[in-house]
Amino acid sequence: MVQLNAEQSLTLEQLKYALKGAIARGLKLAIFNSCDGLELARSLADLSIPQVIVMREPVPDQVAQAFLQHFLSDFARGHSLCRAVRAAREKLQGLEADYPCASWLPAVYQNPAEPSTTWSEWIGRSVLPIPESPQTPPHTPPRTSLRTLILVSLLMSTLVSALVAGVRHLGWLQPSELWAFDLLMRVRPAERPDSRLLLITVTEADFQLPEQALRKGSLADVALELVLQKLEPMQPQAIGLDIYRDFLAGPSQRDLAARLKSQDNLYVICKGSDRLDSVGIFPPPEVPLKRQGFSDIVLDPDNVLRRHLVAMEPDPASPCITPYALSAQLAFDYLAAQGTAAEYTPTGELQIGGVPVKRLRAFNGGYQGVDTWGYQTLLNYRATPFASEVAPTVTLAEVLGDRLQPAQVKNRIVLIGVTASSAGDFFSTPYSASGGRANQNNRQNQYQQLPGVVIQAHMVSQLLSAVEDGRPLLTAWPRPAELVWIWVWAAVGGGLAGRYSSRWQGAIAAGGIFSSLFAICFGLLIAGIWAPLIPAGLALLLTGGSTRFYLSNSFSPEEL
Repeated sequence: MVQLNAEQSLTLEQLKYALKGAIARGLKLAIFNSCDGLELARSLADLSIPQVIVMREPVPDQVAQAFLQHFLSDFARGHSLCRAVRAAREKLQGLEADYPCASWLPAVYQNPAEPSTTWSEWIGRSVLPIPESPQTPPHTPPRTSLRTLILVSLLMSTLVSALVAGVRHLGWLQPSELWAFDLLMRVRPAERPDSRLLLITVTEADFQLPEQALRKGSLADVALELVLQKLEPMQPQAIGLDIYRDFLAGPSQRDLAARLKSQDNLYVICKGSDRLDSVGIFPPPEVPLKRQGFSDIVLDPDNVLRRHLVAMEPDPASPCITPYALSAQLAFDYLAAQGTAAEYTPTGELQIGGVPVKRLRAFNGGYQGVDTWGYQTLLNYRATPFASEVAPTVTLAEVLGDRLQPAQVKNRIVLIGVTASSAGDFFSTPYSASGGRANQNNRQNQYQQLPGVVIQAHMVSQLLSAVEDGRPLLTAWPRPAELVWIWVWAAVGGGLAGRYSSRWQGAIAAGGIFSSLFAICFGLLIAGIWAPLIPAGLALLLTGGSTRFYLSNSFSPEEL
């Protein structure tokens, strides 16, 4: 059955009958664009048609039309039929990006009893060859010039970069940029725990210790006095008490009161009320101002802690009027013992031993207009295999049971804090699966989040490592440099669109380029630079797509 159109068809017998009459009247060549051309040619072999051209497989209309045009053009110039077919097949290779194996489809069936012939022999007279045009023949239109591709790519990259920059400035990309930042933070190479620190944690089991029987808050006076007594001969450099004590030591704890007042390496926390929805928390009354540090933190809109509040101008009416965070006080004390001082430059920038602590601005990195009150910097968490293992850790029970060795304490910063789930002192970090404070009944979520004392350790560690180890603090490029970065990747996307005519080739190439972008941003983050990943990737894809759309609708497929 040969289908002529949607409503008409011929049986093979009807076709044979029609062809017999045509052969009798001088038919020399039959061309079939049927689905099963090879089987059709074999079925018509008994008719002894001089030459038959068929298609091996179903053929798209565009391929069939292009073949017929190329074949007739060459055949009319005086070439033999077989040579004209071969030349036409070769010219079909230009369509194989969109129609794979197009040049393989045409096939010639030659009647052995008939000699190979030419167009001039068919019409019985000599035909002058059609001269080749000095320009590109009509059937192979000129390709889009490199100049045109460059101009289109530059125009599209500029427009898309401006669009992405505007959308970014409005804050619409901030959630995705923070998500990408968290992803890059999680895949960084592992670092060892910071051996300059020691954590003494108060766990859920530690609440049941006999020394905790009369506790007021998380740590009883008796337990705190015993811990401080045991630590003193082991010579810690500094001790940070990350537990709120807004009350005096009990009448029976005169030694503890004296120790809180006079122990120069003991630092305590309080909570400020400036700019926070809180009335604040007083420090222990016995501890002087110079050994106090605030515990205030700054959460992002998704309740994830990515920033380190190093210092702030306290409200004089606040119960906590210390200008520095507990983490900063501990780091300053430790580094001062090594001969390294912290100071402010005339421009108001904090430096520790000549290492600048880059102040976070409202429009830095992926942040778009966030409140940067106080002295904030990005928190470069220590990339230990587990975020909770930032430093060696012992429990309160181990300390009270004399299982702590002097070598674990000497010249170190000792942080004392609560990790018990019932305390609720857990916060989301880039290592958490979701934002927000932990649900006290959700142990899995608590595992993903970090207790406050561990976060304090990360903050102390980042300051010490920046000064002593050369580990970079996180910062971001100035806004103009970020705009240039976004435009460069947009231009790359436009170049890809002009380079690859096939959408699949372009998609594969775009995927490879985006992987390179991710790898570069990852390397920059390790070096301490938060480069725009999402805006650059978005500009890359949008420019590539818009450029491809413009070229496809302005030029024919052969031109591209």
